[in-house]
Amino acid sequence: MAVEHRGKALKYLSSALASPNPPTRTELDLIVATTYALTFQASYMTDGLIDFAFMVRGCSIVTRYLVEQYQSSEMFKLLMPNDIYAHVWPLLSAEPFHSPEMVDACIETLEGIQPLLLQQDDTPRYLTYNAILSTYQAMKISAQQAFLAFTFIYSSWEHMTDREFIEFLDPGDPVSSLLLIHFVTATIMMRRIFEALRLDQVNTPRDALANHHWGIHRYESLPAKFRGLVEWQYKFITADKAFIESGQWAAR
Repeated sequence: MAVEHRGKALKYLSSALASPNPPTRTELDLIVATTYALTFQASYMTDGLIDFAFMVRGCSIVTRYLVEQYQSSEMFKLLMPNDIYAHVWPLLSAEPFHSPEMVDACIETLEGIQPLLLQQDDTPRYLTYNAILSTYQAMKISAQQAFLAFTFIYSSWEHMTDREFIEFLDPGDPVSSLLLIHFVTATIMMRRIFEALRLDQVNTPRDALANHHWGIHRYESLPAKFRGLVEWQYKFITADKAFIESGQWAAR
């Protein structure tokens, strides 16, 4: 049922944006709201990685279209990056929030993928690679800097062409899967930041378990010769998943 609703919504969004008569600002606000709702829905689905990535990219495209047409939104006050950062900055710590050893392990394993990107002369994937690397590096500085860097992972997807993005999400592409496993790892490591930004909502770590399923599935789908490049990430993801499922987080 959820897949059917998403399909209908996506068809509506596509037809609205392709119409020779541009949508009104109110209509675009509703399109943005729908896109964000579908993004959040996908984030809770254990098989929702591709849907989530598509919808994140859709959010960026629709938001940019709204701003180009009307400069501002009637519904959303935190639409542009500068507004978001100004709101978020005071809510986040200016201190590092992960151990240097953990972050260094992430950086070292990510850099192990770089030769594969060089072999393909792959600029689109390099954008995501650099954004993930910057996110890891920023974690050693502060939660504020980590949040800022993390948003550029999403931006890297917007800058791909439609064809490049579809190829990037292909489960049969091992290099993309390696990068997406790092994306999942970074997302899990950012959980405390996301929780700090949603203090008015009732959330538990269990709400993020879909992320773990995404990473585990991508790892298990990798050809054996590539798995060693993200073995650390796989162990981290499975250990965090087991910790959440055990309920030990509730005792903290």
